[in-house]
Amino acid sequence: FYIKGSNDIVSIEYCMLMNDDINKVFSIFKDYLHSLDEDKSCLIKHLVVRAIAHQILVGLIIKSDFDCSAFYTLLENNFSKIGLYKIINNRRDSVVLSGKTIHVSGIKEIVNNNFNLTYSVDLLGFQQTNIESQVIVYRKVLDLIKPNSVVINGFSGERLLSGILTSEAKHVYGRE
Repeated sequence: FYIKGSNDIVSIEYCMLMNDDINKVFSIFKDYLHSLDEDKSCLIKHLVVRAIAHQILVGLIIKSDFDCSAFYTLLENNFSKIGLYKIINNRRDSVVLSGKTIHVSGIKEIVNNNFNLTYSVDLLGFQQTNIESQVIVYRKVLDLIKPNSVVINGFSGERLLSGILTSEAKHVYGRE
């Protein structure tokens, strides 16, 4: 978050909107950032974190490449299923997940199971940020499906809901 009318970041210790794993990654990142010399710290543009079922993927979005293995070591000391990517993004616009993507170490994807459907998501893939809410909404949608119905799932993204709906509907068409 930024201070109103500026590019100054508001420092936060804990965000209630994020799960505890993401808050912990953020805390570790702040410590790592303070340990870097100014030449390296000014290369960091963004931090992206995906966390599902205590599996965590972290993306360090940087202007140019540098060794960030020390950051991975800090993460690995705190989490059992962690993966770190760096994305070299020297764009001058608001696009974050663009550029050369390099897997530094650890897991490469998160694997999860909902509604008897196993799926994986990587750092660049779309996934709902609140799994608990996702399950509630998907359950309600499933309750609306009548047997032998044909369902069109518009704006289906990664088509996870489309896959889940196949358990109830005769045909499901997912379109992004």
